[in-house]
Amino acid sequence: MWRIINDALDFYEVHKPRSREEFMVWEGASRYIIRLAFHAGVLKARPSEESLEQLRKVCKRVEEELGVKTEQLVKVAEAYVRDPSEDNTAELVSAAKIAAIEILYSYHELVRKRGGDLRSERREERGKGER
Repeated sequence: MWRIINDALDFYEVHKPRSREEFMVWEGASRYIIRLAFHAGVLKARPSEESLEQLRKVCKRVEEELGVKTEQLVKVAEAYVRDPSEDNTAELVSAAKIAAIEILYSYHELVRKRGGDLRSERREERGKGER
């Protein structure tokens, strides 16, 4: 899973934010990527139905909030739980990398289209629902 983080850092160096607004975009996306990488790493270390379910929850949230399709990562993770071989390990890492890249691009596009920080919009929506 360190490869995912290293690749994300390389991506960051190339696309380093140049303003506070750009930083907020990448900061928001990084929260999703960190969660995804963490749960993929847990699954890799402890292939179990419990670890798989946690990864599924994160993937579902990414799909709901960002519109990023994560079904390929879930399918690869399911195969990895059935057979944690080296080939399936490589597939898991690759699928997690692809999902991370898609999160970066989709989050950036969503913020650009809405012209602001998605987190503040979500806080407002949650506040309305509690009233």
